Amino acid sequence: MPALLAITLSGAVVRAAPHPPIRRAWSNETWNPPSNLVKPLSQVWDHEVATYSDALGFKNYGYDQVMATDGSLNFCVRWESNVTVTAQDRADVETALKRSVKKWMDWLVGFDNFPFTEIKVQVVGWAVYTPSLLQGNTDGIHVYTDKDVDGVPQCSQDCGRFFHQNNDYAACEVESAKHYGENALVRAWEVKQL
Repeated sequence: MPALLAITLSGAVVRAAPHPPIRRAWSNETWNPPSNLVKPLSQVWDHEVATYSDALGFKNYGYDQVMATDGSLNFCVRWESNVTVTAQDRADVETALKRSVKKWMDWLVGFDNFPFTEIKVQVVGWAVYTPSLLQGNTDGIHVYTDKDVDGVPQCSQDCGRFFHQNNDYAACEVESAKHYGENALVRAWEVKQL
């Protein structure tokens, strides 16, 4: 069954879909994109630098998170729905996130001395309007009921790397292994497409 899931990751939209393994035989090369990608990639980077006051000083890009955690990414899912989510739905979301990260990794392995051959991905929390929306066993994940300024469920800022790039999680109520680096905003109709 084809899988397509749009997930917001710190402002970027990632589409996770089945794909054949792509292994790049980088020989510790540095950046040298195909000629047809030079201009669009330059435009994206120029936009990044123009949009953010300290684009290189911001240390919460996915690459920064992977390096800071010695090769792992923890996600907290923001469930923007009043529809119940089953244990299977949660497993499907985690599978889609793993597939998406693997797609990224397929390009990075062996590039410019990238030190990892795989990235451990886990969902460590779910933010919901009410805990009763999560059906089945929720052991192993933290359930948040915090809301953002628009009233949408959000994972606790006390436990998020974006808010604590200095790694000071003193106010976080969960163990250090459950701090999250990425938010995944998921809507019910997206899970049903998995």
